[in-house]
Amino acid sequence: MCHRQVQCARHQCGHDEPITDGKVDCGSAHCRYSAAHPRNCAGCPSTCQQW
Repeated sequence: MCHRQVQCARHQCGHDEPITDGKVDCGSAHCRYSAAHPRNCAGCPSTCQQW
């Protein structure tokens, strides 16, 4: 399943602050958020992974 990858900077107080993020594509035709997912997927809500 596709997911976000977030890189954080840790401050001296221990607080983490997001500095960059990006999508990691799983390459699956059964993941709604993948570039490999067909645009005309008829059964998407019942057959494909979604967040």
